[in-house]
Amino acid sequence: MSNAPEPKNNILLFLALGLTIFVVMNYFAPKPPKQQPAETGKQNQPSATNASVAAPPTEANNKTANMVATADLANSVESVTITTEMFKAVFSSRDGALNFYQLQNQYRTTDHTEENRLVLLDKAVCGSNLVFESIETMGATTLQLLGANYELVAYPENAKISGVKGKAPAVTAGNELVFRTIKGEWEVTKTYTFDDKTPYGFALSIGIRNLTQDAKNIRYRLCGINGLIPDENEGRWSAPVGVVAALPSPESTDAAVEHTTLTDLNENANTPFETKDDPRANIAWLGMTNRFFATVLLVDDPATTGKAILREHMITQEEAPEAYQPEFKVYPDSADVSLVSSQRLKVEPGQTLTQSFRFYGGPLQETSIAFDPRLSDITSYTVSWFAPISRLLLKALIFIADIVGNYGVALILLTILVKTLLHPLTRKALTSGQRMQKIQPLIKQLREKYKNDQARLQQETMRIWRENGVSPVGGCLPMLIQMPIFFALYGAFSRGFEFRQAMFIPGWIEDLSQQEKFVDLGINIPVMGQYLNLLPILYLGLQILQMHMQPKSDDPQMQQQQKMMKFMPIFFVLIFYAMPAGLVMYFAISSIYTLVETWLIRRAIDREHGTESVVATASTKKNSGKSK
Repeated sequence: MSNAPEPKNNILLFLALGLTIFVVMNYFAPKPPKQQPAETGKQNQPSATNASVAAPPTEANNKTANMVATADLANSVESVTITTEMFKAVFSSRDGALNFYQLQNQYRTTDHTEENRLVLLDKAVCGSNLVFESIETMGATTLQLLGANYELVAYPENAKISGVKGKAPAVTAGNELVFRTIKGEWEVTKTYTFDDKTPYGFALSIGIRNLTQDAKNIRYRLCGINGLIPDENEGRWSAPVGVVAALPSPESTDAAVEHTTLTDLNENANTPFETKDDPRANIAWLGMTNRFFATVLLVDDPATTGKAILREHMITQEEAPEAYQPEFKVYPDSADVSLVSSQRLKVEPGQTLTQSFRFYGGPLQETSIAFDPRLSDITSYTVSWFAPISRLLLKALIFIADIVGNYGVALILLTILVKTLLHPLTRKALTSGQRMQKIQPLIKQLREKYKNDQARLQQETMRIWRENGVSPVGGCLPMLIQMPIFFALYGAFSRGFEFRQAMFIPGWIEDLSQQEKFVDLGINIPVMGQYLNLLPILYLGLQILQMHMQPKSDDPQMQQQQKMMKFMPIFFVLIFYAMPAGLVMYFAISSIYTLVETWLIRRAIDREHGTESVVATASTKKNSGKSK
């Protein structure tokens, strides 16, 4: 710290803050993936999990079901590819499902080549998405639609189709991709609409038509998102997480969305589980997120939902396609998230029940998810108390970066701005510290004089502090104010999409959201990992220099505290070492600013208040003598 030695509660404060940082960084970070054996075949298709929704048919039953479904269909296709400026999506007649989803403007690494474009969903890894699995009629058996073939009714003129079997489908001038299947008493039509509401995603409408002469009360099951490919192969924040967001009631505002994750539903965190029900109704959206991206299905009418089902499974490195093996070596766990409707959905004879959804697959970026207020809290920057500060600092960094064109430069300017705003408090703390140092001989005399009268000692000490303008906690105030800023910046750099692959200095800091990785050591060293990072070492050197600038104390107790404080920089460096380069850079720049600021303030204090402090001390000694 930059101020002079202070009372003994300072060391306790430092230790408490260090412990707080350690707990927050570990407790609020996503839990590491549970290493459990993968069960062959389970990652390739969704599964029903509760008694009221029948289990998926066997492979033999699936073949029969497909034959029945195909009997009234004009065609089937292997794939329909829709390519926009922002994404490429591949659909199939098999389940009329989304099998592949790739972002056109995002990349796995800083090597921005076409083959390195970021894939979020791939059937080859986890299975199909947006699969209409089953219809359960009240009082009757459940009709399984999992694995059904769908007829391609129409597709946009800019789409590419392949593997057509049967009658050629119609090309439409609009922006709709339509699949249809007939099975038993039901006709199901899936309509994907590629509109401009969000550049990342599309609308989905599912029509359920009753082909009988009787009204039916039904509920259905829809597998929303089946797996999410990690976008990194290291780092503690990137593990995919299944999430369900529900409203407390149908009348609730969008701001009242409550999130539940796979971990929340697991009653025993040490026991791996495969399926769990989230019994809440009024589901606003469900899906999966990782550090910077999300694939979610938003429900237009949450009142029609009954519950959600989350299923966790494992994908070993060997089972994943070669392109994704580095990611799945670190994050072998995945999940699928299914929606079950309420039991009050009534379909009249010959009528169609229409359920509307919207798929979003894109970055966790404020501007990208602004189209639906229910997604406003999908990104958890840090503990809830500091989240607003994280968003504020993130907006400030984005604003400055838009002007200067570099997030590293923007961070330097923001650091200077924050430290400048804190300057009055820092000056007050240093002034108090200087005065505290000068009255130490008098405090020592009081301790000798009132060593058997603690109440009188405290009374006299407080009087001396008051007369000399000393605050016992003044030096701690700037540090306490900076703690929310620390946690807020940690959240911003850990979760802020804008910092993903944001370069500062080529060849050194090429991604502010990752540790700098200056040199690959080729071996894994405890705490350090396999990389040499310069910023934490620079920060350590600055902290040691800052401590050498502290005034020396003659008080044995203060000397002991100063010796203990020498170990604090090492403790913080161990915490910071693998943190995002942007966060460590903030503290290194802040330390440089503090060194210069401390030197200038102390020079000014010595010139302006040196004589005054001596006079005040002499006056105090005189008053103290009269009180004997």
